[in-house]
Amino acid sequence: MQTDSGIAVGLTTEQTNLKSKETGSLKKGDRFARRMKEKHKLQISLTLTIFSFLFFPQCKGELEKYKESVIENYSSQSEEKKKSINLLLSQVKSEYTLQNSYKNQEEAIRNFLLEILDPKTEFPKSICNSYDIEKIIMPNILLEKYGMVYMSPEDRQTTIRTRQLLGISRIRSKFRNPTLINSPEVTFQLETKKIRQHNAIRFINLENIKVTVPEKKVIILEEIKSILSVGGEYKVCIVAP
Repeated sequence: MQTDSGIAVGLTTEQTNLKSKETGSLKKGDRFARRMKEKHKLQISLTLTIFSFLFFPQCKGELEKYKESVIENYSSQSEEKKKSINLLLSQVKSEYTLQNSYKNQEEAIRNFLLEILDPKTEFPKSICNSYDIEKIIMPNILLEKYGMVYMSPEDRQTTIRTRQLLGISRIRSKFRNPTLINSPEVTFQLETKKIRQHNAIRFINLENIKVTVPEKKVIILEEIKSILSVGGEYKVCIVAP
């Protein structure tokens, strides 16, 4: 006959065995979870590796095709013009960095207006400058065959700067109270004409911008012709009368 103490010992032994089995199962479960986690990491790493091999050569291939098309299109030009084209082509890249740029179109426009409406501003930093034009924009729009392609960099900058200043002057004349642009109540409504992708850069061509200032007055700006977008950053680009 089994005593109460014997029964207690038996129960204790069974409980110990059960705990051991549970501990063993937990350890096995932990090891399985770790293996699955490592396997998942390996799969992600492999996917990224395959993606890099497939995607980036394709990007590079597109740029090479662009360069070849440009060379072919300008093959009948003089050696001097070809030299100018080749110089621009040497600046074609898969990515660029914009200086004095902003996170969205509205922010780019607001800061541009804040600058030009400040009497102390000689020329705004928030508009595409000579570096942007020569190193980023012109190299990527050569298939458009704009007349400025054939100009020297100096003549090109003079022409663009003159038009920018005329456009800025006209914008300033539309704001009788320049300080209004500082108000948080000011809103911008952009009417987009066309969006054009040129390799790593994108042009957002505008029909006009409706600026609503306090007292619900609407000022229509047609002088800001386009915004440049590079790598998710935005900058006022073409301004003209």
